Amino acid sequence: MLVLTSVFAGGSWICIEKVLERLDPSPSEVLVLGLGRLFHRRENLRYFTIPYPRFDRWGYITAYSPVLGFLWNLPLLLVGTVALLVHRPRMVISNGFALGMVTAPLVRILGSRSVVMFHGYIGGYLGRLEPIAKWLGGKLDLAVVNSRGSHEDATRVIDPSRVVVSEHSADPFFFAEPVPEREPGAPLTVFFVGRLDPDKYVYPLIEVARRLVGEPGFRFVFAGVGKFQREVEELARAASNVEYPGYVSDRGAMRSMYREADAVWSFADVTYLALPAVEALACGTPIIVSRYAALSQLLSQALEIDRGLVPPEAGWIIDPDDIDYIEALLRGLERDGVAPEMRRAARDLALRRYGDANLDEVMVRVRALMGEAR
Repeated sequence: MLVLTSVFAGGSWICIEKVLERLDPSPSEVLVLGLGRLFHRRENLRYFTIPYPRFDRWGYITAYSPVLGFLWNLPLLLVGTVALLVHRPRMVISNGFALGMVTAPLVRILGSRSVVMFHGYIGGYLGRLEPIAKWLGGKLDLAVVNSRGSHEDATRVIDPSRVVVSEHSADPFFFAEPVPEREPGAPLTVFFVGRLDPDKYVYPLIEVARRLVGEPGFRFVFAGVGKFQREVEELARAASNVEYPGYVSDRGAMRSMYREADAVWSFADVTYLALPAVEALACGTPIIVSRYAALSQLLSQALEIDRGLVPPEAGWIIDPDDIDYIEALLRGLERDGVAPEMRRAARDLALRRYGDANLDEVMVRVRALMGEAR
């Protein structure tokens, strides 16, 4: 098996890692080719990485045009083509729409099976290239997306029978500890993890943290990199109640941060929660999410999320433009605390919607394709 990835982070890469974990291949069976820094190395996989700018810092440019996506992935496509011809793998799994579509024809010619995993948006993105994308999509064997909205989007260019939805799932690791309780006298802790970019709606939290600088009843923790990184770094240097640990890749550290938080500030697209929100719920921590989808920033139009994603017993949906309301919400939580019932409801929501079973259909399809490969 050959795995091609433009980044070793993010929801679609984690989905690929979960697939590989379930397959449990021998060390000689899987070669992973990727761009940029590798954060976790699995002993039963072989890796070849190409030094590259961080996708979670600069990769947003690929969202503006399929041509930019192609150019970003060009070094990986060249190395991947050589690996395809030399190793002749039974299956190629690609992380990202552009990567998977471009490699699909050659994979088909070699008698292998092609799987693409992507959590992006292609509607209105392809323009005149849509007929070409439909032709390329016809060469794919399987596309894995993460929501019903993504399914509708993908089927613009891919046969619906070859598109499967795998909702985000939290690893059992995040469910393992009991639901935490807030220590008496501890400050209200709000944690954000993800790209520090406009589409993640982190800026309102930065603004509220500025208003509450130095107030001992509040603690703000920002983890990630992105456009607002410098602002967060400066705020953390100036304020005793703001912390910036940088990019955090260690799962143990992530779980501790989720559990220490009274609320996790996160984001969603129209029909799905971001993976950090799902992991926070699994830890028993309520979430705060913008009413507007992350996609709104890319399309420059206000798209609202499905409010059923954040039931009121497990979190809050806020207007990112109403900083006064957000400040009042946090002051109320600092005064009254987060009810233990809310933490239990967060865990229950994760158990119902975001367990490991979300990957079952993907595994059935992947194993079937591996059996069909030459």
